[in-house]
Amino acid sequence: MIICKDRYFQLTTKNTAYVLSYTDSGLLLHNYYGRKVDFINYENIRAKLDCGFGTSVLYEGNPDEHLDVLELEFSSIGIGDYRESLITIYNGDLGYSSNFKYRGYEILKSNCESIPNSYDESEVLRIDLYDDVAKIGIQLFYKVFEDSDTISRYLKITNDSSDAFHLRRCFSLQLDMLADDYLMLTFEGTWARERHVCEKELVSGIYINDSKTGASSNRHNPLVIIKKKHTTENTGDCYGFNLVYSGNHKTTIEITPLHRMRILSGINDHAFDFTLEAGCNFITPEAVITYSACGLNGVSQNFHNFINNHIVRGLYKNKARPVLLNSWEATYFKFNEKKLLALAKEAAKVGIELFVLDDGWFGKRDDDTSSLGDWDVNYRKLPHGLEGLAKKINNLGLDFGLWVEPEMINEKSDLYREHPDWAV
Repeated sequence: MIICKDRYFQLTTKNTAYVLSYTDSGLLLHNYYGRKVDFINYENIRAKLDCGFGTSVLYEGNPDEHLDVLELEFSSIGIGDYRESLITIYNGDLGYSSNFKYRGYEILKSNCESIPNSYDESEVLRIDLYDDVAKIGIQLFYKVFEDSDTISRYLKITNDSSDAFHLRRCFSLQLDMLADDYLMLTFEGTWARERHVCEKELVSGIYINDSKTGASSNRHNPLVIIKKKHTTENTGDCYGFNLVYSGNHKTTIEITPLHRMRILSGINDHAFDFTLEAGCNFITPEAVITYSACGLNGVSQNFHNFINNHIVRGLYKNKARPVLLNSWEATYFKFNEKKLLALAKEAAKVGIELFVLDDGWFGKRDDDTSSLGDWDVNYRKLPHGLEGLAKKINNLGLDFGLWVEPEMINEKSDLYREHPDWAV
Protein backbone atom coordinates (compact mmCIF):
# COMPACT_ATOMS: atom_id res chain seq x y z
CA MET A 1 0.00 0.00 0.00
CA ILE A 2 1.19 3.51 -0.80
CA ILE A 3 0.03 6.49 1.27
CA CYS A 4 0.67 10.09 0.17
CA LYS A 5 0.06 12.72 2.86
CA ASP A 6 1.22 16.29 2.66
CA ARG A 7 4.83 15.96 1.46
CA TYR A 8 5.33 12.41 2.76
CA PHE A 9 5.11 9.05 0.97
CA GLN A 10 4.69 5.85 2.97
CA LEU A 11 5.20 2.45 1.34
CA THR A 12 3.70 -0.29 3.51
CA THR A 13 4.03 -4.05 3.25
CA LYS A 14 2.72 -6.77 5.54
CA ASN A 15 5.35 -6.10 8.21
CA THR A 16 7.41 -3.09 7.07
CA ALA A 17 7.14 0.62 6.40
CA TYR A 18 9.27 2.86 4.18
CA VAL A 19 8.87 6.65 4.34
CA LEU A 20 10.35 9.38 2.13
CA SER A 21 9.51 13.06 1.70
CA TYR A 22 10.49 16.21 -0.15
CA THR A 23 11.39 19.71 1.02
CA ASP A 24 10.34 23.14 -0.23
CA SER A 25 13.75 23.40 -1.92
CA GLY A 26 13.17 20.16 -3.86
CA LEU A 27 15.40 17.77 -1.92
CA LEU A 28 14.18 14.20 -1.64
CA LEU A 29 14.70 12.89 1.90
CA HIS A 30 14.71 9.41 3.37
CA ASN A 31 12.83 9.30 6.68
CA TYR A 32 12.32 5.70 7.76
CA TYR A 33 12.69 2.05 6.79
CA GLY A 34 11.96 -0.75 9.23
CA ARG A 35 9.26 -2.38 11.30
CA LYS A 36 5.69 -1.46 10.33
CA VAL A 37 4.51 1.59 12.29
CA ASP A 38 1.26 3.57 12.34
CA PHE A 39 2.58 7.11 12.08
CA ILE A 40 0.40 9.73 13.75
CA ASN A 41 2.66 12.62 12.77
CA TYR A 42 5.38 12.22 10.14
CA GLU A 43 7.19 15.27 11.47
CA ASN A 44 8.31 13.11 14.39
CA ILE A 45 10.63 11.15 12.07
CA ARG A 46 11.96 14.15 10.16
CA ALA A 47 15.69 14.75 10.75
CA LYS A 48 16.27 17.53 13.29
CA LEU A 49 19.27 19.60 12.19
CA ASP A 50 18.79 22.89 14.01
CA CYS A 51 22.46 23.24 14.93
CA GLY A 52 25.72 23.94 13.13
CA PHE A 53 27.82 21.28 11.39
CA GLY A 54 31.06 23.16 10.81
CA THR A 55 32.15 22.81 7.20
CA SER A 56 28.94 21.10 6.06
CA VAL A 57 27.32 22.80 3.05
CA LEU A 58 23.82 24.27 3.29
CA TYR A 59 21.78 23.31 0.24
CA GLU A 60 21.26 26.55 -1.72
CA GLY A 61 21.67 28.41 1.58
CA ASN A 62 18.53 26.89 3.13
CA PRO A 63 18.62 26.72 6.94
CA ASP A 64 19.04 23.22 8.43
CA GLU A 65 19.60 21.54 5.05
CA HIS A 66 23.14 20.32 5.76
CA LEU A 67 23.74 17.95 2.87
CA ASP A 68 26.56 16.00 4.50
CA VAL A 69 24.25 15.09 7.36
CA LEU A 70 20.77 14.72 5.89
CA GLU A 71 19.52 11.26 5.05
CA LEU A 72 18.75 11.63 1.35
CA GLU A 73 16.76 9.50 -1.04
CA PHE A 74 18.73 10.73 -4.05
CA SER A 75 22.02 12.58 -4.35
CA SER A 76 24.37 13.77 -7.09
CA ILE A 77 27.69 15.55 -7.50
CA GLY A 78 28.10 19.29 -7.08
CA ILE A 79 25.39 20.17 -4.55
CA GLY A 80 27.44 19.86 -1.36
CA ASP A 81 26.92 16.19 -0.46
CA TYR A 82 30.45 14.78 -0.29
CA ARG A 83 29.40 11.19 0.17
CA GLU A 84 29.35 8.70 -2.71
CA SER A 85 26.68 9.74 -5.20
CA LEU A 86 23.94 7.66 -6.82
CA ILE A 87 24.61 9.17 -10.22
CA THR A 88 27.60 10.62 -12.09
CA ILE A 89 26.75 12.45 -15.29
CA TYR A 90 29.16 14.50 -17.39
CA ASN A 91 28.83 17.13 -20.11
CA GLY A 92 31.64 19.20 -21.61
CA ASP A 93 29.92 22.49 -20.81
CA LEU A 94 28.37 21.63 -17.42
CA GLY A 95 31.05 19.32 -16.06
CA TYR A 96 30.01 16.77 -13.43
CA SER A 97 27.58 18.93 -11.47
CA SER A 98 23.86 18.15 -11.49
CA ASN A 99 21.00 19.27 -9.30
CA PHE A 100 17.85 17.17 -9.51
CA LYS A 101 14.81 18.52 -7.68
CA TYR A 102 11.44 17.05 -6.83
CA ARG A 103 8.82 17.82 -9.46
CA GLY A 104 5.90 15.46 -8.75
CA TYR A 105 4.70 11.90 -8.32
CA GLU A 106 2.24 9.31 -9.59
CA ILE A 107 0.91 6.05 -8.17
CA LEU A 108 0.73 3.28 -10.78
CA LYS A 109 -0.87 -0.13 -10.73
CA SER A 110 2.20 -1.69 -12.32
CA ASN A 111 5.37 -0.92 -14.27
CA CYS A 112 7.64 -3.23 -16.26
CA GLU A 113 10.08 -0.86 -17.95
CA SER A 114 13.12 -2.39 -16.29
CA ILE A 115 14.29 -5.53 -18.12
CA PRO A 116 14.38 -8.16 -16.75
CA ASN A 117 11.60 -7.31 -14.33
CA SER A 118 9.57 -8.61 -11.43
CA TYR A 119 5.79 -8.89 -11.74
CA ASP A 120 2.51 -8.84 -9.77
CA GLU A 121 3.49 -5.93 -7.57
CA SER A 122 0.87 -4.41 -5.27
CA GLU A 123 1.44 -0.80 -6.39
CA VAL A 124 4.19 1.40 -7.83
CA LEU A 125 5.25 4.86 -6.69
CA ARG A 126 6.96 7.02 -9.31
CA ILE A 127 8.83 10.11 -8.12
CA ASP A 128 9.78 12.69 -10.75
CA LEU A 129 12.99 14.74 -10.45
CA TYR A 130 14.34 17.33 -12.87
CA ASP A 131 17.54 19.30 -13.44
CA ASP A 132 16.40 22.60 -15.01
CA VAL A 133 19.92 23.55 -16.14
CA ALA A 134 20.89 20.25 -17.78
CA LYS A 135 17.30 19.60 -18.92
CA ILE A 136 17.45 16.00 -17.73
CA GLY A 137 14.62 14.20 -15.98
CA ILE A 138 14.80 11.24 -13.63
CA GLN A 139 11.95 8.97 -12.61
CA LEU A 140 12.47 6.93 -9.45
CA PHE A 141 10.33 3.79 -9.29
CA TYR A 142 9.32 1.97 -6.10
CA LYS A 143 7.50 -1.32 -6.65
CA VAL A 144 5.80 -2.56 -3.48
CA PHE A 145 5.32 -6.30 -2.85
CA GLU A 146 3.15 -6.48 0.25
CA ASP A 147 3.08 -10.27 0.58
CA SER A 148 6.88 -10.68 0.60
CA ASP A 149 7.85 -7.53 2.56
CA THR A 150 10.02 -6.38 -0.33
CA ILE A 151 10.39 -3.21 -2.37
CA SER A 152 12.19 -3.00 -5.70
CA ARG A 153 13.77 0.21 -6.89
CA TYR A 154 15.11 1.43 -10.21
CA LEU A 155 15.25 4.64 -12.19
CA LYS A 156 14.77 5.98 -15.69
CA ILE A 157 16.85 8.95 -16.83
CA THR A 158 15.78 10.95 -19.91
CA ASN A 159 17.78 13.56 -21.78
CA ASP A 160 15.46 16.39 -22.83
CA SER A 161 18.30 18.64 -23.95
CA SER A 162 19.91 19.01 -27.37
CA ASP A 163 23.34 17.89 -26.05
CA ALA A 164 24.79 14.45 -25.32
CA PHE A 165 25.71 13.55 -21.73
CA HIS A 166 28.01 10.82 -20.47
CA LEU A 167 26.44 8.63 -17.82
CA ARG A 168 29.40 7.31 -15.81
CA ARG A 169 27.50 6.00 -12.81
CA CYS A 170 23.82 5.22 -12.45
CA PHE A 171 22.86 3.06 -9.49
CA SER A 172 19.36 1.73 -8.91
CA LEU A 173 19.18 2.30 -5.18
CA GLN A 174 20.27 4.79 -2.56
CA LEU A 175 19.38 4.25 1.09
CA ASP A 176 20.63 6.57 3.86
CA MET A 177 20.34 5.47 7.50
CA LEU A 178 21.93 6.09 10.85
CA ALA A 179 25.01 3.87 11.31
CA ASP A 180 24.25 2.02 14.52
CA ASP A 181 26.52 -0.97 15.17
CA TYR A 182 25.82 -2.83 11.95
CA LEU A 183 27.62 -5.78 10.42
CA MET A 184 27.84 -6.41 6.66
CA LEU A 185 27.44 -9.93 5.29
CA THR A 186 28.66 -10.77 1.79
CA PHE A 187 28.97 -14.07 -0.01
CA GLU A 188 32.44 -14.63 -1.45
CA GLY A 189 33.91 -17.52 -3.38
CA THR A 190 35.37 -18.87 -6.58
CA TRP A 191 34.76 -21.70 -9.00
CA ALA A 192 33.31 -24.79 -7.26
CA ARG A 193 33.19 -23.11 -3.84
CA GLU A 194 30.74 -20.25 -4.17
CA ARG A 195 28.92 -18.18 -1.54
CA HIS A 196 31.02 -18.41 1.60
CA VAL A 197 29.69 -16.01 4.25
CA CYS A 198 32.05 -13.13 4.99
CA GLU A 199 31.18 -10.83 7.91
CA LYS A 200 32.61 -7.33 8.35
CA GLU A 201 32.06 -4.79 11.09
CA LEU A 202 30.95 -1.45 9.60
CA VAL A 203 33.12 1.29 11.03
CA SER A 204 34.06 4.58 9.35
CA GLY A 205 34.98 4.09 5.69
CA ILE A 206 33.69 2.72 2.39
CA TYR A 207 32.96 -0.97 1.82
CA ILE A 208 32.46 -2.46 -1.65
CA ASN A 209 30.95 -5.71 -2.88
CA ASP A 210 31.24 -5.93 -6.66
CA SER A 211 31.90 -7.96 -9.77
CA LYS A 212 33.90 -6.82 -12.79
CA THR A 213 33.74 -10.16 -14.64
CA GLY A 214 30.84 -9.26 -16.92
CA ALA A 215 28.54 -11.45 -14.84
CA SER A 216 27.28 -11.48 -11.28
CA SER A 217 30.02 -14.13 -10.80
CA ASN A 218 31.01 -16.81 -8.33
CA ARG A 219 33.47 -14.39 -6.72
CA HIS A 220 31.12 -11.86 -5.15
CA ASN A 221 27.42 -12.67 -5.10
CA PRO A 222 25.31 -9.48 -5.44
CA LEU A 223 23.40 -10.31 -2.23
CA VAL A 224 24.40 -8.05 0.68
CA ILE A 225 22.91 -8.26 4.17
CA ILE A 226 23.22 -5.66 6.92
CA LYS A 227 22.38 -6.70 10.45
CA LYS A 228 22.73 -5.45 13.99
CA LYS A 229 25.52 -7.06 16.01
CA HIS A 230 23.04 -8.82 18.27
CA THR A 231 20.93 -10.15 15.39
CA THR A 232 20.64 -13.94 15.26
CA GLU A 233 19.14 -16.39 12.81
CA ASN A 234 15.62 -15.68 14.12
CA THR A 235 15.71 -12.40 16.06
CA GLY A 236 16.90 -8.85 15.52
CA ASP A 237 16.98 -6.19 12.80
CA CYS A 238 18.19 -7.30 9.39
CA TYR A 239 18.19 -5.71 5.91
CA GLY A 240 18.75 -7.52 2.60
CA PHE A 241 19.81 -6.06 -0.77
CA ASN A 242 19.92 -7.84 -4.12
CA LEU A 243 19.61 -7.18 -7.86
CA VAL A 244 17.42 -8.51 -10.67
CA TYR A 245 20.50 -8.39 -12.89
CA SER A 246 23.26 -10.77 -13.97
CA GLY A 247 25.96 -8.35 -15.20
CA ASN A 248 28.69 -6.36 -13.46
CA HIS A 249 27.25 -5.22 -10.14
CA LYS A 250 28.36 -3.01 -7.27
CA THR A 251 27.09 -2.30 -3.78
CA THR A 252 28.87 0.29 -1.68
CA ILE A 253 28.30 1.03 1.98
CA GLU A 254 29.73 4.27 3.30
CA ILE A 255 29.98 5.07 7.01
CA THR A 256 30.71 8.73 7.70
CA PRO A 257 32.43 10.25 10.76
CA LEU A 258 28.98 11.62 11.71
CA HIS A 259 27.65 8.04 11.94
CA ARG A 260 25.54 8.14 8.80
CA MET A 261 25.35 5.11 6.52
CA ARG A 262 24.76 5.28 2.78
CA ILE A 263 24.00 2.17 0.72
CA LEU A 264 24.22 2.30 -3.08
CA SER A 265 23.53 -0.64 -5.36
CA GLY A 266 23.22 -1.30 -9.08
CA ILE A 267 25.28 -1.57 -12.26
CA ASN A 268 29.01 -1.40 -11.59
CA ASP A 269 30.49 1.95 -12.62
CA HIS A 270 33.83 0.27 -13.38
CA ALA A 271 34.64 1.05 -17.05
CA PHE A 272 31.04 2.25 -17.46
CA ASP A 273 30.36 5.17 -19.80
CA PHE A 274 26.94 5.30 -21.44
CA THR A 275 26.35 8.12 -23.91
CA LEU A 276 22.92 9.56 -23.25
CA GLU A 277 22.08 11.18 -26.57
CA ALA A 278 19.52 13.95 -26.92
CA GLY A 279 16.01 12.57 -26.61
CA CYS A 280 17.21 9.19 -25.32
CA ASN A 281 16.79 7.44 -21.98
CA PHE A 282 18.47 4.80 -19.82
CA ILE A 283 16.76 2.43 -17.38
CA THR A 284 18.59 0.70 -14.55
CA PRO A 285 17.90 -2.87 -13.35
CA GLU A 286 15.74 -3.49 -10.29
CA ALA A 287 17.39 -3.42 -6.87
CA VAL A 288 15.38 -5.41 -4.33
CA ILE A 289 15.37 -4.54 -0.63
CA THR A 290 13.75 -6.16 2.37
CA TYR A 291 13.67 -5.73 6.13
CA SER A 292 12.88 -8.19 8.87
CA ALA A 293 12.78 -7.94 12.66
CA CYS A 294 13.09 -11.75 12.69
CA GLY A 295 16.78 -11.98 11.88
CA LEU A 296 18.58 -13.61 8.98
CA ASN A 297 15.90 -16.24 8.53
CA GLY A 298 13.26 -13.52 8.15
CA VAL A 299 15.22 -11.81 5.36
CA SER A 300 15.85 -15.18 3.70
CA GLN A 301 12.16 -16.07 3.75
CA ASN A 302 11.21 -12.67 2.34
CA PHE A 303 13.57 -13.14 -0.59
CA HIS A 304 12.33 -16.70 -1.16
CA ASN A 305 8.75 -15.45 -1.25
CA PHE A 306 9.65 -12.63 -3.63
CA ILE A 307 11.61 -14.84 -6.03
CA ASN A 308 9.06 -17.67 -6.06
CA ASN A 309 6.06 -15.40 -6.59
CA HIS A 310 7.44 -12.37 -8.43
CA ILE A 311 10.47 -13.56 -10.43
CA VAL A 312 10.05 -17.25 -11.33
CA ARG A 313 7.78 -17.86 -14.31
CA GLY A 314 6.67 -20.78 -16.41
CA LEU A 315 6.25 -24.50 -15.92
CA TYR A 316 8.32 -24.91 -12.78
CA LYS A 317 6.87 -22.04 -10.77
CA ASN A 318 5.73 -23.52 -7.42
CA LYS A 319 6.54 -26.99 -8.70
CA ALA A 320 8.95 -29.46 -7.13
CA ARG A 321 12.10 -29.79 -9.24
CA PRO A 322 12.79 -33.27 -10.65
CA VAL A 323 15.52 -35.47 -9.19
CA LEU A 324 18.19 -35.57 -11.86
CA LEU A 325 21.36 -37.31 -12.94
CA ASN A 326 23.88 -35.22 -14.85
CA SER A 327 26.31 -37.10 -17.09
CA TRP A 328 29.35 -34.89 -16.46
CA GLU A 329 31.11 -36.47 -13.49
CA ALA A 330 30.43 -39.98 -14.81
CA THR A 331 31.79 -39.47 -18.34
CA TYR A 332 33.26 -35.99 -18.85
CA PHE A 333 33.87 -35.80 -22.64
CA LYS A 334 34.35 -39.54 -23.11
CA PHE A 335 30.96 -41.06 -23.85
CA ASN A 336 28.85 -42.66 -26.52
CA GLU A 337 25.18 -43.54 -26.74
CA LYS A 338 25.72 -46.98 -25.20
CA LYS A 339 27.45 -45.57 -22.12
CA LEU A 340 24.79 -42.88 -21.65
CA LEU A 341 21.94 -45.39 -21.89
CA ALA A 342 23.64 -47.64 -19.35
CA LEU A 343 23.78 -44.69 -16.93
CA ALA A 344 20.15 -43.84 -17.60
CA LYS A 345 19.01 -47.42 -16.92
CA GLU A 346 20.72 -47.41 -13.52
CA ALA A 347 19.26 -43.97 -12.81
CA ALA A 348 15.73 -45.18 -13.53
CA LYS A 349 16.18 -48.06 -11.07
CA VAL A 350 16.83 -45.69 -8.14
CA GLY A 351 14.03 -43.21 -8.91
CA ILE A 352 15.86 -40.54 -10.91
CA GLU A 353 13.34 -38.48 -12.89
CA LEU A 354 15.49 -36.45 -15.29
CA PHE A 355 18.64 -37.37 -17.23
CA VAL A 356 20.77 -34.40 -18.32
CA LEU A 357 23.41 -34.78 -21.03
CA ASP A 358 26.26 -32.41 -20.23
CA ASP A 359 29.21 -31.09 -22.24
CA GLY A 360 30.67 -32.95 -25.23
CA TRP A 361 27.67 -33.72 -27.47
CA PHE A 362 28.39 -31.14 -30.21
CA GLY A 363 31.02 -30.26 -32.81
CA LYS A 364 34.41 -31.90 -32.24
CA ARG A 365 34.15 -31.34 -28.52
CA ASP A 366 36.58 -33.85 -26.98
CA ASP A 367 38.12 -31.35 -24.54
CA ASP A 368 37.39 -27.81 -23.35
CA THR A 369 39.61 -26.09 -25.95
CA SER A 370 37.37 -26.56 -28.99
CA SER A 371 33.91 -26.37 -30.55
CA LEU A 372 32.02 -24.02 -28.23
CA GLY A 373 29.73 -22.27 -30.70
CA ASP A 374 29.36 -25.27 -33.03
CA TRP A 375 26.00 -26.50 -31.77
CA ASP A 376 25.73 -29.37 -34.24
CA VAL A 377 25.37 -32.92 -32.95
CA ASN A 378 28.49 -35.09 -32.89
CA TYR A 379 27.19 -38.18 -34.70
CA ARG A 380 30.38 -40.09 -33.93
CA LYS A 381 29.30 -40.13 -30.28
CA LEU A 382 25.54 -40.08 -30.89
CA PRO A 383 24.80 -41.93 -34.15
CA HIS A 384 21.04 -41.51 -33.69
CA GLY A 385 21.36 -37.83 -32.82
CA LEU A 386 19.81 -36.05 -29.85
CA GLU A 387 16.30 -36.98 -30.92
CA GLY A 388 17.11 -40.68 -31.01
CA LEU A 389 18.87 -40.57 -27.63
CA ALA A 390 16.04 -38.55 -26.07
CA LYS A 391 13.42 -41.08 -27.22
CA LYS A 392 15.38 -43.96 -25.70
CA ILE A 393 15.81 -42.02 -22.44
CA ASN A 394 12.07 -41.23 -22.40
CA ASN A 395 11.26 -44.92 -22.96
CA LEU A 396 13.07 -45.63 -19.69
CA GLY A 397 10.62 -43.32 -17.91
CA LEU A 398 13.00 -40.37 -17.65
CA ASP A 399 12.76 -36.85 -18.96
CA PHE A 400 15.70 -35.67 -21.06
CA GLY A 401 17.67 -32.46 -20.50
CA LEU A 402 20.59 -30.89 -22.36
CA TRP A 403 23.52 -28.69 -21.30
CA VAL A 404 24.38 -25.66 -23.46
CA GLU A 405 26.60 -22.61 -22.94
CA PRO A 406 25.48 -20.20 -25.68
CA GLU A 407 27.37 -17.18 -24.38
CA MET A 408 30.78 -18.84 -24.84
CA ILE A 409 32.92 -19.59 -27.88
CA ASN A 410 36.26 -21.31 -28.55
CA GLU A 411 38.70 -19.91 -31.08
CA LYS A 412 39.08 -23.49 -32.26
CA SER A 413 35.57 -23.65 -33.72
CA ASP A 414 33.93 -23.29 -37.12
CA LEU A 415 31.84 -20.38 -35.84
CA TYR A 416 34.89 -18.38 -34.76
CA ARG A 417 36.76 -19.13 -37.96
CA GLU A 418 33.80 -17.91 -40.03
CA HIS A 419 32.84 -14.92 -37.84
CA PRO A 420 35.78 -13.76 -35.69
CA ASP A 421 34.17 -10.30 -35.56
CA TRP A 422 31.32 -11.75 -33.47
CA ALA A 423 33.63 -12.50 -30.55
CA VAL A 424 33.99 -10.11 -27.64
